[in-house]
Amino acid sequence: SPSHHVKAGVPRKRAPRKKPATCGELVTMVEGAGSGAGQDVIVSAKDPSNISFAQLCDLFEAIRGVNDTGRKGSGKKWKILDGWMAEVTKCGVNDRRTGFFALYRLMLPHIDKERSAYHLKEAALARVIGLALGLNRNRSPDFKKLEAWRKGGAGIFVDAVQECCAQHMQDGFVKRVDRATIGDVNDALDKLATLKTNNEKVPVVRGLMDKMDARQMRWLSAIIIKDMKLGYGEAAILRHFHRDAEDLYNVCCDLRRVCETLHTKAVAFKRQDLQPGSLVRSMNAAKKRDCDEAWRHVQRREFVIEHKFDGERIQVHRVDERTFHYFTRNNFDFGPRGYSVMNRLFRRRLATDRCVLDGELVLWHKEHKAYVPFGYLKSFINAANRGSAAAALETARYRTGGVHGEEGEEEDGAGDDEEDEDRARISNHQFAYGEKPLLVRDLELVYVAFDVLYDTDHSVIDRPLRERHAILGRLFRPVPTLPRAADDDDSDGEGSGPVA
Repeated sequence: SPSHHVKAGVPRKRAPRKKPATCGELVTMVEGAGSGAGQDVIVSAKDPSNISFAQLCDLFEAIRGVNDTGRKGSGKKWKILDGWMAEVTKCGVNDRRTGFFALYRLMLPHIDKERSAYHLKEAALARVIGLALGLNRNRSPDFKKLEAWRKGGAGIFVDAVQECCAQHMQDGFVKRVDRATIGDVNDALDKLATLKTNNEKVPVVRGLMDKMDARQMRWLSAIIIKDMKLGYGEAAILRHFHRDAEDLYNVCCDLRRVCETLHTKAVAFKRQDLQPGSLVRSMNAAKKRDCDEAWRHVQRREFVIEHKFDGERIQVHRVDERTFHYFTRNNFDFGPRGYSVMNRLFRRRLATDRCVLDGELVLWHKEHKAYVPFGYLKSFINAANRGSAAAALETARYRTGGVHGEEGEEEDGAGDDEEDEDRARISNHQFAYGEKPLLVRDLELVYVAFDVLYDTDHSVIDRPLRERHAILGRLFRPVPTLPRAADDDDSDGEGSGPVA
């Protein structure tokens, strides 16, 4: 399809149980509740923050223990969630659920954007856990085994954590395993997110260890690295919370708002369309195992083939004449991080003062007439914001692992000292350009707009793709052929330089 290139330089109550429900018990509990179908349970919902973390781990284990796949597996997992919610939260379909964000942010840590990054990937978290256990890093075989988790066993980090903790948490710890609550875990995670160094984080993790056993430490580690591996996706968990939860999340990308807005499961939510300046979840490609599977999915259907650009996925939100936001695919606004340098470009080229565009930000080599690897993007934008003649001569630095550490800050915890040997390193080698330096002045910033989600005063997100493409073509003014007018106001501090 043509792309537009913008250049710029609800169950019944039960008696309490003495032990947590296992997977089979949870399923049986729900199946046995059929006689109460259609009856609402009117009780006060238990505050999720007071639920023991061990009970939440029971839920995780039960879901992960389902071996069936497809609809059968999904159905069993749905029943497990139903049973756990009825047994533990005591909440019926007509009850107002309060404080459930505290629960769901632990169930879906990768979509909780409210808490800052922990700066703890596997390597750094292994060191923090080893030190919290009181192990000597240079002498303890278990410490070394934990740090070398990739080479031992199944190569699964959280399994290595559980094995190591089980060896060193058998005496004092296990006597108090049910003490940690969901509230305790959230408080500790909030504190972790504010600390800078690994040494500062050790006492926080040690404090949680005093209230947990090895199995709970396993799931705590999974939450910290934001990799639960439940075999049950976020969409299914959101739909179980409320039938409209997935739709609301897709247009706000705010888990707290979803939990607080959809507080009563039996009450339908009136859909609200997106607005410029508010987060909207990007539409990503679905994965297929191979080309044959992909072909079976599209044959005898209309489909569009689009280019895959080596750049950075960016949603451009124009709120008014001078206000722009640049949201990444992980829902961070990069406008304050230098992307506001493109404001002037979009003011000149867009024919509307309110819109939301979806596209790819790439670099174009003017002399070679080719796109440049996106690892150069950070250096280029930094140079453009400086706006000096010298910046135009600066050699762009290539990042081998990504741009800005966006992935790192949210998911990987970029910025910790010696945190990960696999972290992207910046080098000055020239990628596919021989020995001739790649200069900023040789490059041009290009925004490839391939979709539009909002046009002027209404959302078009539910319109067919063909119609959205037609709307997209009308949003841009023709490429100017005359020099920029002298009265073009750049008083908002946007740099000139190579993006002018």
